[in-house]
Amino acid sequence: MAGAAGLCATAAFLLYDRIDIIPFARGATDIRHEISSLQETLPAEQGDGSVLEEVTFDGRVVTLQFVADERVGMDAWRTRDESRRCQMWKKALRARQVTSVEYRYRAAGSVSSVFIDRAVCG
Repeated sequence: MAGAAGLCATAAFLLYDRIDIIPFARGATDIRHEISSLQETLPAEQGDGSVLEEVTFDGRVVTLQFVADERVGMDAWRTRDESRRCQMWKKALRARQVTSVEYRYRAAGSVSSVFIDRAVCG
């Protein structure tokens, strides 16, 4: 009986990244620690003409604010790197530590945002 329970617990921990119904199996990652780590690197050059200037968290939504020059248009920022964005935030979204993540871009007087959530990164 104990062996079967151990096997079930081991299987749950190995599958926790794919199954949303076992939130206890998530790592002890604290989203506030991750955000604090990002904030320590600011301002952070992104290599695409943008600079990450601010990272905030209101308890539900993480907002990353970028400022950029005109080298890359807003449409390019909105459509690029969705898989990288999801990879970065997938565990926090699945664990419901974060409801959504907003990537806010500001350039030449205009602002554009891209939101990711569990539906996007499913």
